This record gives sequence, C-alpha cells and structure tokens, in this order.
Amino acid sequence: MTSLVRETALHSRKFIQPWVLMQQYDVLIIGSGLAGLTLALKVGQDRKVCLISKRGINDGSSNWAQGGIAAVLTDDDSTEAHIQDTLIAGAGLCDAAVTRLVAEHGRETVEWLIAEGVPFTREEDNSGFHLTREGGHSHRRIIHAADATGHAVQKTLAEKVQQHPNITVLEEHIAVDLITAGKVNMEGSACLGAYVLNNLTGKVSTIAAQQTVLATGGAGKVYLYTTNLTFPRVTVWPWPGVLAAALPIWSSSSFTPPACTIPRLSLSSSPRRCAVKVACSSCLMADAL
Repeated sequence: MTSLVRETALHSRKFIQPWVLMQQYDVLIIGSGLAGLTLALKVGQDRKVCLISKRGINDGSSNWAQGGIAAVLTDDDSTEAHIQDTLIAGAGLCDAAVTRLVAEHGRETVEWLIAEGVPFTREEDNSGFHLTREGGHSHRRIIHAADATGHAVQKTLAEKVQQHPNITVLEEHIAVDLITAGKVNMEGSACLGAYVLNNLTGKVSTIAAQQTVLATGGAGKVYLYTTNLTFPRVTVWPWPGVLAAALPIWSSSSFTPPACTIPRLSLSSSPRRCAVKVACSSCLMADAL
C-alpha cells in the first residue's frame, strides 16, 4: 500500500464513519459530461480510472447540446480564418493563445470523434460530412449530427466508457469533499482524491487517486433564468480555490436551446427559436442558417 493510500485510509477511519469504503485509482474524474468522458477514454488507455456521475451517465447538460462543433474541415478554409473569426466575434474577450490552441486542434479532435463512432450527418450523396455556417464564421465549418449533436457525442462516448476495461463508472454518486494533503497530516496542498457519497445507499466512499480532475460543469445554475436541466448544478465551487478560477467564465456563458424572457410571460424555448419573436441574437443567428 502506498503512503498516499495508507494516510488516506487512516484519515478515513479516524474522522469518517466506520462504514466508509476505500478505493484506489490512478485518475479520479468528477463529472460525466463530454469533458469527463473524453478524458476518461484518453487516460484510460494505460491508467486505472474512476469516473463519477451524480445521476445517470447521460443525464447532464452535454446530452442536450444541439448545434454542432466548429473545426476547419475543408480545403477552402484555414485555421487562421477560424482564429480571426473567433477573435472578431469575441470582441476582445477571447484569450488569443487559447483561441489558437483550440482552432489548431479542432480537426484532429473531430477526426477522433469520428473514429470513436459519432454519427455525424453526411451529405445526401454521401460525398462527405454536411457542414453548416453559423454566427460569425466566414466558412462552412460546423459539423453536426442532425440537430442533436450533444446527444450523439454523449451517447457514443458513454457507451465506450462503460465498455472500457480500465474505467469504473459510479453513477448516482456525488463528491462531498476533496481529500487534500493537510487533511491526512501530510505536507503540502496536493489533492489526493475525494470523499464520494452514494445517493442510493447513503454510504460514503474514500477514493484515493494520483490525479483528481474536476469536470463537473453546472455553471448555468448560477443564473436566475436558464434552459439548463434542473439537476446539473454547481457542486464543487465552494471548495477553496475553485470558485476564483471559475469566476471569469460567467460573463461569457450561453445556453442551448436559446431562450428569452418577456415581461409577464413565462420563459420559453425551442430547438431553434424563442416562442415570442424578438430581435435577439439567438433568433437572428437561427434565421441566417
């Protein structure tokens, strides 16, 4: 037993109820959306992974994403054009280095999803994938799976994860606290895993891991009005340091499907348009397709 696991186990027996269960993995991923699933498949090639989901593996917001994924996929397009389109549309809010990183790796990411089996929509003559042009894009570069791209990607990757021999999926589990070095009488502030609650049994597991990844999502629930599902909500930001890291993204959040609020009318949404026709950016973007 490694010193990390030994100290964590001793801490569990000393401070937590005697029925706490102990598990050990190389990587612990908290969150089962597209980010968590992708990472699990990537690192699961040569490491033992535990992925936890507070509901079912497909019950998060990723499953409801619609439009598509932007990437340079044709010869008449270029990465530089994609970068410039993004910076212009971002109106000074984009981090140039991150924008370049994402744009340069867009094609290989899409090709990886295709290799994993995601059923993206093809042209009627089967000559290639059907690409659309949206918003501030200067070229057709949005690859999609009908109008339910998130569902197609989520379903495909979830099935891969559930069948993977190196990945353990714990559904109906929620992280209640991170295990840091200070909590097990060790020097430093490294994260050593997490305490995880089984929603069905009420029992807590101590999961020790060399690396712990927060892929929880849920930022949309900080807003009064959102079309996000009811249960995806912020679950980790009360932990020290996480809230400060997340604050900068709040001003740039967007929601799918789009929605608008009108005084004295209830919140309405649809896959393509608001129920009440107004000149909002989402409606105008949809009309341009």
